[in-house]
Amino acid sequence: MTRVTGVVGFFSAWAAVLLMAAVVPAAGLFSAPGGGKSQEPTEILADRLVNHAAEKYAEFTGSVQATQGNFSMTADELRVYYTGDLFNPQGSTAAPTEINRIVARGRVHIVSDQYIADADRMEYDPATDVLTLTGESAKVTSGRNYISGSKITLNRRDGKALAESGPATRVKAFLHQDDKGKEAGTDAPPAGKPK
Repeated sequence: MTRVTGVVGFFSAWAAVLLMAAVVPAAGLFSAPGGGKSQEPTEILADRLVNHAAEKYAEFTGSVQATQGNFSMTADELRVYYTGDLFNPQGSTAAPTEINRIVARGRVHIVSDQYIADADRMEYDPATDVLTLTGESAKVTSGRNYISGSKITLNRRDGKALAESGPATRVKAFLHQDDKGKEAGTDAPPAGKPK
């Protein structure tokens, strides 16, 4: 099975080097936490890549793995929508490439410093830093806590999350409380509280 990396796959090796060196690190697949474009390079592995130049998106299929710094994602399919010229060599006067939308489908699994997420579909908008997860099994886990629903919207810029139910699934939250007032192994109530 042949694997392709970067955003060019079947194109010549020099185009891949130019793209990975110039376009992807500058645009960044996912922004840094709290907004702003990540300066980390992005690596994408897949079985196949087709660039749709007229429609302005690159489509990766087959056991897709995308990694940028401490952020990683796997999916069956990944589409990267862009503006400008994807194969714009350095020094060209053509419009620079900007990634404006990312869509992943099929067994989407995301791992970051803040959370782990699973969904049937993921859409990311770099301009707003909003990540939207959909599917009856959409779930976001942080430590021992998690939320699930048919649609989960994470605003990474302001830290807000919205979970919505669907026809077959209600929103579920599983939250652990910190036992700051309890000593480990005792049932004593926190100081200042009646027994």
